[in-house]
Amino acid sequence: MKFSLAMLAVLALATPLKADPAPPVSVGALLRQESDLSALPRLRDWTAHLQSSYDRTGGNGDAGNFVARDGRTVTLADVQGPGALVRLWSANPHGQFKIYVDDAPQPVVDVPFEKLFDGSTPPFAPPLAGPSSGGFYSYLPIPYARHCRVTVDDPGELYYHVGYVTYPAGTPVRAFALPLSSDDQAALTQAQAAWSAPVWPTAGKVKANHIGPGRTGTLG
Repeated sequence: MKFSLAMLAVLALATPLKADPAPPVSVGALLRQESDLSALPRLRDWTAHLQSSYDRTGGNGDAGNFVARDGRTVTLADVQGPGALVRLWSANPHGQFKIYVDDAPQPVVDVPFEKLFDGSTPPFAPPLAGPSSGGFYSYLPIPYARHCRVTVDDPGELYYHVGYVTYPAGTPVRAFALPLSSDDQAALTQAQAAWSAPVWPTAGKVKANHIGPGRTGTLG
């Protein structure tokens, strides 16, 4: 019996412990990352990408160029997961804007493009979405596990960016869905507060020291 118990103890010690599964990528998790300035220098396991209306000929005609066109519908981005849309931008949003996630037949977002940025389409709300510098932006993250497609009906000569990140294969993702979960909504509220009143790195104690001509001074 003593031998058996000893062997069981050795086997237990030799058996590697199973690591806790990584939390899934979600709207809430991404919003918390976007609001944490201390996270900026941390290395990530994702890669960043951009689809845009840049001139495919190398010229300066950076509008009206799309990934694909099917009648009156154009595709701005058609990407594989796991990943997340992290930035949308347009200088002249126009047409009916749609986002399809994980091959669902119906879009999770289906609004007039300009309504994405004016605060009338929750959860695309300021200051995470709005006008800036002659264009319109949204930083509301849209995670997807397998696939994401962004389209616009009747876009005209559209200027656009679709920024997204791609995670390693097998990364767990809780895909974007409306209405937001309670956790995602709480993270959005926190992000809105943080973005509305950012903490400057220089905030805190300030010490002034005047050094006259030919004089020396000590800082500290």
